[in-house]
Amino acid sequence: MKKLSLILSLAILFGSCEKLLVIDPVTDIPADQAINTVQDLENLANSMYNGLQGGSLYGGNFQLYADLMAEDTRVDESRLSPFGTLEIYQRATTIQIGSLRSTWKEAYKVINRANNIIRVVDENLLSGDDFEHRKGVLKAEALFIRALCHFELCRFWAQPYDVDNQGGNGQAGVPYRLEPTLSFTQDLAIARSTVEDVYTNALIDLNEAETLFAAAGARRSTHRAAGMATNALKARILFSKGDYTNASAAATEVIASNLYSLYPSNSDDVALLVPFQSTGYGAATASIFQLAFTTYDNGLNESYSQLNNLPVFQYSAADLVTSYAPGDQRKTKWYLQNPINLNGRITKYDRPGDVFYNVPVFRLAEMHLIRAEANMSPGGSGNTTEALESYNAIRERAFETNFIPETGTNQLLEKIRLERRWELCFENDRYHNLRRLKLPVRDGVSYNDASLLFKIPQEEIAGNPSIEQNP
Repeated sequence: MKKLSLILSLAILFGSCEKLLVIDPVTDIPADQAINTVQDLENLANSMYNGLQGGSLYGGNFQLYADLMAEDTRVDESRLSPFGTLEIYQRATTIQIGSLRSTWKEAYKVINRANNIIRVVDENLLSGDDFEHRKGVLKAEALFIRALCHFELCRFWAQPYDVDNQGGNGQAGVPYRLEPTLSFTQDLAIARSTVEDVYTNALIDLNEAETLFAAAGARRSTHRAAGMATNALKARILFSKGDYTNASAAATEVIASNLYSLYPSNSDDVALLVPFQSTGYGAATASIFQLAFTTYDNGLNESYSQLNNLPVFQYSAADLVTSYAPGDQRKTKWYLQNPINLNGRITKYDRPGDVFYNVPVFRLAEMHLIRAEANMSPGGSGNTTEALESYNAIRERAFETNFIPETGTNQLLEKIRLERRWELCFENDRYHNLRRLKLPVRDGVSYNDASLLFKIPQEEIAGNPSIEQNP
C-alpha cells in the first residue's frame, strides 16, 4: 500500500493544472506524502528540468512555434500536421490543437512542480542539515523556472507588452499560478492574469531567486539555473517590456561577471558551433543556461536538422541568408548555401548519429545584444561606449580575422537590430522581437493581429470557468 500511495501522490504532484472531473475520492492522497526526504525534493527539482527538456517546451515546440509565425524560414507545408502545426502556421488555431494543448499542459506541470518545491521550503516540511543546506538553492531554481514558464506562455497566448499604449497592459495574459495542486478535489479555477501582472510576478520571483542564489554563492551552473541565469531572464523580460535602462543593467551584470565567454575554452572548437554542440553536463562557455541532454535527443533535429531527411524548415528565408555580409562566418557555419539559387539550408541544429546535443536557452551573445540595443533605444541610457563594445564583441567573433571594429554611432541602432536577427535566428527570438518592435510578422500580418494568439486549450476551458478565451 505504501508503494501505491506514493504512486498516487506523485500523480497528483506532477499532474497538470487541469480540472479532473470524475475522480474516486479514495485516490485523493495528500501530495506531501510524496516528499518525505531531501532526495525526494531533489528528484522533484530534476523533474522540472526534465519537463523543460520535453519536445512540447524548449526541446522543440517553443522554437518551432516562433519560426512558424515569423519570416526567417521557408516552411515545408507537407511536413506540417493537420490539427496541429498546420493550423499554427495558418494562424487558425482552435481549442483542439494537440501540440498546443501539450505545450500548455506540460508548462503548467513544470510550474506545479516548482510550486510544490516552494511550498515545502516555505512551510519547512522537511528538517535536518541537508535540507537547511539545499533549501535556498532549490527554492531559487523553482522560482526561476516558474517565472520562465509563465513568461514563455504569455508570449504565445497573449498580446505583447505595451501593445496598445505605453503602460496600458490590462490585456489578458495567462493564469499566474502561485499555489501547488495538492489534491484531486482542489478548486483550480483561476482567471488569466493581465500581461502586466505576469511580467510583474515573474520579476518578483526572479528578484527573490537572485537573493537566494547570492546567499548560497550559486552564481553559475553547467546544467541548472543559478544566479547569472536569473539575471539573464530578468534582462530578457525587462527588454521585452521596453524597460531598457534596467534591461541593460541586468545584461551588464552577466557580462561583467566574466563567468562566460563568446569563445570556447578549447581553441580547437569552433566558437559559433559550440553552444549548439555541447553535450551532457559540459556547458559551453557561451551558455548561461542550457538544458542538458544525455540520453534523449531534443526535437530540434526533426524541425531543423539537414541530417534529417525532411525537416519542417529546410531553408531559411532568402533575404536572411543573403543579408549576411561577406566574411561573416555565421553564413557558412549555420547554413549550407546553394550557389545557384542562394537558398540557405539551416544547419545550426545539425547533429551526427546518436550524439545528443544540449539546448541553449540563454547565451552570452543575447546579453550583449540586449545591452547594445537597450542603450541605444529611446528611453535607454544612451551609453554608446557599452553599445559599441557589445556590438563589436558579437561582430569580432563572427568575422574572426576579417573583423573591422565599428567606431561610429551613425545608424548604430538599426545595425544592432539586424545583428540580433543574424545572431539569434531559429532560437525562439525573431517572432517575439518583431512584436516587441510593433513590426509585421510573416506575410505582413500585423504584430497585434488576433489570429496570432493561440487558443486556450479545451481542458483548461472545460475545467476552469474563470478563464477567458482568446478571440
